[in-house]
Amino acid sequence: MKSILISSPTDLSAEIELVNALFEESLACFHLRKPDYSRIQTEHFLKQIKPAFLKRVVLHQHYELLEKYNLKGIHLKEDAYKAMKEEDLLAVFSTAQKRRITVSLSMHQVEDLPLVRKEFAYTFLSPVFDSISKSGYRGNATLCVPPGLKAEVLALGGITLENLDQLSEKGFAGFAILGTIWKPYHEGSSIETLVELFRKIEEKGKAIAWNKTDLSS
Repeated sequence: MKSILISSPTDLSAEIELVNALFEESLACFHLRKPDYSRIQTEHFLKQIKPAFLKRVVLHQHYELLEKYNLKGIHLKEDAYKAMKEEDLLAVFSTAQKRRITVSLSMHQVEDLPLVRKEFAYTFLSPVFDSISKSGYRGNATLCVPPGLKAEVLALGGITLENLDQLSEKGFAGFAILGTIWKPYHEGSSIETLVELFRKIEEKGKAIAWNKTDLSS
């Protein structure tokens, strides 16, 4: 089971304090996604993460910071992936293997999942449920992972403690959360409250029988 936290796309007061607290709790993978961030802003954010946790961070942009801070990996957007030439993609995978970093991907249509190379560490499929962070961004209750894929697919979009158990029957290998943590934090929930919520999500996630993809062949 993979559980991932994606950053708030916009700045929140004392955001980094919650990030570090969740790392202290048990957060194994944090995606830093700030679409409007410059390289300088991204680096400033990274400098505020406790050094022991930097190896758990995946970048969505400014990949040149990866090696400088010894981060976990990089994440590609769907349109960027589809536009990449074969030789460029192979170069990314080759570099990732040498540096022992992950390369992950976002997708939005089940029909496109067969396009996902097995070299990807995992792929987000969204939106599974109605988005918590994006008003009017409706989920697709019929989204299921087709059998036989040579890729691990994680559910994204509207994931909460209450609907988590619906994912295993849909063939997902895990999940990513965003709004279920950041929306209540923005509305005033305390760090302690959200660390406890995250703990409950982790515990419930570990009790679920997730899809295990054989990536060896």
